[in-house]
Amino acid sequence: MRSFRIALLALLPVCALAFAAPPSEADYALADAKRTEVEAAMARGDRASTMRLLGEVARLEQDGELAYSVSRLYELSGLDTEARTWALYAVELRDPNAMFQVGRDYLDGDLGLPRDIARGLQLLEAAAQAGHVPAFGAAKRYREEQDGKARCAMAALRGQGMQESMPGGRFLRVTAGEWSGASGDVFVVAGAAGIMEVAARADITVDGFAEADVVDTGAIRYFSGSYTPRAASAEARQIAANVRAQCDIVD
Repeated sequence: MRSFRIALLALLPVCALAFAAPPSEADYALADAKRTEVEAAMARGDRASTMRLLGEVARLEQDGELAYSVSRLYELSGLDTEARTWALYAVELRDPNAMFQVGRDYLDGDLGLPRDIARGLQLLEAAAQAGHVPAFGAAKRYREEQDGKARCAMAALRGQGMQESMPGGRFLRVTAGEWSGASGDVFVVAGAAGIMEVAARADITVDGFAEADVVDTGAIRYFSGSYTPRAASAEARQIAANVRAQCDIVD
C-alpha cells in the first residue's frame, strides 16, 4: 500500500499547457481540492476513486502528463476501455509519452485501437518533435523494417520465376496463353522505399487477370493494354500466404 501511495503522489505534477481556453483560477482551485480527495481515497485503499479523482484533476488542469498516468493506472487495473479513453485524451493534450505509446498502439492495433499506420507514424513523429527521446528514429526504424519485409517479398516472388513490371513491385504470373489473350495472376508488393506508391506498411496483394495483352522482354513483364480482372487463383493465394509467412508480413 505504501509503494502504491508513493507512486500515485508522484503522478500529481501541474503541467499547464497552452490551449485556446486554458484552465481558469477556479479550475486550479477545484483541482487542488480534488487532490485532497485523492489523498483521502488513497488512505482508505479506494483505488477506483483514486483513479477517477486523478482523472478529474487532469481534466481541470488540462494536464496531459497526468492524463496519461491515469491511462496507465487503468491499464494496470485491466480496464482497457478507460485506459484507451485517457490515453487518447492525453494525446489531445500533446503529451509526448502518450503520443509515443498510442502511436505504437496504432501501428500494432493494440489497446483496442484499429491498425492505422499513417496515424501511428504521425504520432511517433509528433512525439519526437516534442522531445520524446525513444521516439527519435522510431518512425524511421519502422519504415526501414517494412522496407526490408517488402524487399524480402519481392525477392521471394522473383524466386518463384515471376518477372517484375515497371516501375517495380508488381509481378505478373501468366498461367495460360501468351502475348495476347493471356490469363494469370498479378502480385503487388507495397512498402518498399522508392518502389511504386510509397506505403507505410509492407503488404502483398494478389488478383487475377484474363484476356490480357502481355509483353515479356525477358527482364520485365507488363500489360500492354487493358485486361479483364478476375479472382486470384487458389494457387496464387497460397503463394502470397507463403511469402507473407517467409517475410514476416502481417496480413
